[in-house]
Amino acid sequence: MQKTIDVFKEELGGIRAGRVSPTLIEKVEVMAYGQPMELRQVALISVQGSTTLVVQPFDQSTHDAIFKALEMANLGAMPTSDGRVIRLNFPPMSQERRAEMVKLVHKFAEEAKVAVRNIRRDLNKKVDAKQKDGEYSEDQARRIKDEIQKVTDEFISKIDDMVKHKEQEIME
Repeated sequence: MQKTIDVFKEELGGIRAGRVSPTLIEKVEVMAYGQPMELRQVALISVQGSTTLVVQPFDQSTHDAIFKALEMANLGAMPTSDGRVIRLNFPPMSQERRAEMVKLVHKFAEEAKVAVRNIRRDLNKKVDAKQKDGEYSEDQARRIKDEIQKVTDEFISKIDDMVKHKEQEIME
């Protein structure tokens, strides 16, 4: 269940709130050295102001590949280059775009909740099987299922808290 939360947190990091963040582009795939690599493996990504990301390639030979990957990534910002560094200027988010981002957050949250519930279902099936085999008494099975439900509720609550926080970030 913790892994589900970690994946959800990573997905939220890729959603732009009011200001830009390196997490928006760090997983953009770049063809460098003959193989696909994440942008964060071939360049330094930094924030300049609230709407600009600066990408500095570690090796200038990868500059053109990085520029092309950023153009193709459909990030809502066109990259510009001075030959050494690449800048991505993101326009301020409109209210309509903010609403789209909130919808996306809710979609990711629902997927995470479904994953947590699927884990609960699988664990409950295992408890039922062990009860049927005589490893657990009915009382033991009930206690274990109650504990599983309690943990599930905690993780669902964590997801809800993360959604609230991200919504506030987006609407600022």
